[in-house]
Amino acid sequence: MADVRDVAQAHLAAAFKPNAKGKRFIVSSPTHVTRHMVLAAVNRVLPHMMIADPSELGESSAVVSAATASATPLFCSKNFDLLGIQLLRPDTSLREMAVTMQGLEGIKPITRRQAAKNAAKKLINKEF
Repeated sequence: MADVRDVAQAHLAAAFKPNAKGKRFIVSSPTHVTRHMVLAAVNRVLPHMMIADPSELGESSAVVSAATASATPLFCSKNFDLLGIQLLRPDTSLREMAVTMQGLEGIKPITRRQAAKNAAKKLINKEF
């Protein structure tokens, strides 16, 4: 996973650090981030919103562990030492993403209660 702010910071550092000239850098967190982890982080920040429960997605802890174990790491800490940057932790990035989502004007999430009411109305309207 790469936070866009980390990517921007790496671009700037690579452009202005003489020892980075002509080199390529992979900007990625040292840990594999699964969909389960993303949903869990968003649910912690926005528990009242209609967001899928990770357990409802069929991703058991065994499946998540297997996916994590088989993931090829693309992280190289010496690159970040050379650039003089430090990446955001994935959990921090995910939490801040959820907070930003909540604050955006165009996103109008609904509560679980409202979703249930909407579903009930659709069901009633289909019967008549």
